[in-house]
Amino acid sequence: IWKIKLTIGSIFNSMINFNDNGTVSGIIQDVNGPVKGLCYMNRESIKQTCKHRKLYRYARKLGRVIMKGETSGDVQHIIQISLDCDSGAMLITVDSKKPFCHTGNHSCFCIQASIKANLATLTEHIKSKINDDSYTGIMQRNPQLALAKVTEEFWEVIASH
Repeated sequence: IWKIKLTIGSIFNSMINFNDNGTVSGIIQDVNGPVKGLCYMNRESIKQTCKHRKLYRYARKLGRVIMKGETSGDVQHIIQISLDCDSGAMLITVDSKKPFCHTGNHSCFCIQASIKANLATLTEHIKSKINDDSYTGIMQRNPQLALAKVTEEFWEVIASH
């Protein structure tokens, strides 16, 4: 007769297309909708997550499974787990009032990261145009012209309010 014990974790593990490292991306979403972050899951972390109804993740730097919030107390309670269309990623809905990110933000996809990325892109663009005859290049080579442009934009903003 049937002697294999089926668990929710073993069922998920049998359905997932793990990558060559034996992990799968887990997108962590708050029960109210916002995305909190991304973590990597392996067979053991999925098994523990399903068993305890708390988020366990595979910590690549440590090479082991840890419960999210193990040290910080920011435990993520599992509401739902879904797989994408080719079973290569997980969407894990959690309920937690505490921040998810190690920086103290509720989401790892916070505005500060977006601003830093956009500023880095803008800086790269400006540097690439320094020798051009473009307006950006001319302003980059002539700080007084750049200051005049910033002053002009400042007064336009002031006048519009």
